[in-house]
Amino acid sequence: MALFGIALVLEWATVPLGAGGAVLAATVVEAVLRRRFFWFLIAVASLAALAAVGFASWLLVINWRAGVALVALVAAFAIGAGNLRSLLRRR
Repeated sequence: MALFGIALVLEWATVPLGAGGAVLAATVVEAVLRRRFFWFLIAVASLAALAAVGFASWLLVINWRAGVALVALVAAFAIGAGNLRSLLRRR
């Protein structure tokens, strides 16, 4: 957090990306060592879906065509993920 704050104050654009990458790498290693990698991937996918919904909401306000297109893409991805999950459950 301190590195992120210093990067914001001093306007270093690449430091937050590097720090975020380091945190992501450390959490992946921890998840693998604790044998919780599947749940880590589920959490990352959930956060990505929430970010996509938030971005789509922002796009709906700014540019409605792009917002509707992004909402349709997210819905198609969610339906595909549900179909894949039900296919894997049958096996």
